[in-house]
Amino acid sequence: MPILEEKNIKKNKGLLTEIEAAAFIGVSESALGKARREGARPGHLTAPPHIRAGRSIRYCESDLLDWVQKHRCTPTPASE
Repeated sequence: MPILEEKNIKKNKGLLTEIEAAAFIGVSESALGKARREGARPGHLTAPPHIRAGRSIRYCESDLLDWVQKHRCTPTPASE
């Protein structure tokens, strides 16, 4: 698999920066970065899959949509 270069990532409209990804899923950029750096921890935000190209972090829009669906909460009906 070829190594992604930053110039190729910028050409791909399906990849979002960390700022764009955070806005897309409705969390702060710092929360998204912290979740990515710290990994899965009980009771904390689990980061969506990401791509690292050098120092750049990118998120696939399709991965973010999948992540949102997996984290969707369905309200339980109130008991009568």
